Amino acid sequence: MADQPISAGTAYSYKLLEEWYQIADLSKQFRRNCYLGRSKDITTRELQADLVAALSHMWGELYPKVMGDPKFKDMQTQYASFQAFFDDVREFKKDEESGDRITEIELLLRRVLEKIPLTRFEG
Repeated sequence: MADQPISAGTAYSYKLLEEWYQIADLSKQFRRNCYLGRSKDITTRELQADLVAALSHMWGELYPKVMGDPKFKDMQTQYASFQAFFDDVREFKKDEESGDRITEIELLLRRVLEKIPLTRFEG
């Protein structure tokens, strides 16, 4: 396997998976701090900012694929509803239910990634 060249598609898949694992790690840390009642401290606010930045970046990265592929038709309306958050991530702060919207975009991105064959063993 080490002798096989990595194709552009494989490298991109690895990049997406790596970014998704970083999002999962940020999400766990953020949720842990919130559970411990630290939702207002600076560390949790910084985690939230990092999580929102990572989620919005992933959203933008996958936007052309989701909006241009009929296999995502069932989630295109929901996906497009996050455009304002991508255009200005501060919109997450303005949204009174930002915690819910963070969870919503995180779950949506997970559903999108599940439909993309990221390894040769999937889809």
